[in-house]
Amino acid sequence: MFLTILGSVAIVTGATTVILGVDSIVGAERVSGTVDSEMRFYAVWYVGAGVLLLREGARVESAYRVITAIAALFFLAGCSRALSWAVVGRPHKLSIVLMMIELALPFVVVPWQRRIARPDTAGSNERRVAR
Repeated sequence: MFLTILGSVAIVTGATTVILGVDSIVGAERVSGTVDSEMRFYAVWYVGAGVLLLREGARVESAYRVITAIAALFFLAGCSRALSWAVVGRPHKLSIVLMMIELALPFVVVPWQRRIARPDTAGSNERRVAR
């Protein structure tokens, strides 16, 4: 369910940015056509990550590589926001909240996925003893 929500948010947010460009960003000012073009380009990748999350959400137990890769990309995206803040200046409060989520989310999602994928070791030990 969690990956379905996360994937859906990524798809809706990415598609909105593809359609509206910079106007989809809270607090954004006018930018050049080049910057808007880049935003729309990268938004498609966000949609793609959302689609992968929806696909793998149905089989979260076996989707370790994809989920770990997407989690790593979320972390790197948060690092990129931090870099922008350091180089360009403080962003809108919403961007700061998103950055914190992007930096923290991998440290929640990856261990959660590993716990789900891990076989029940207590149950398998009990079966061995019973034999």
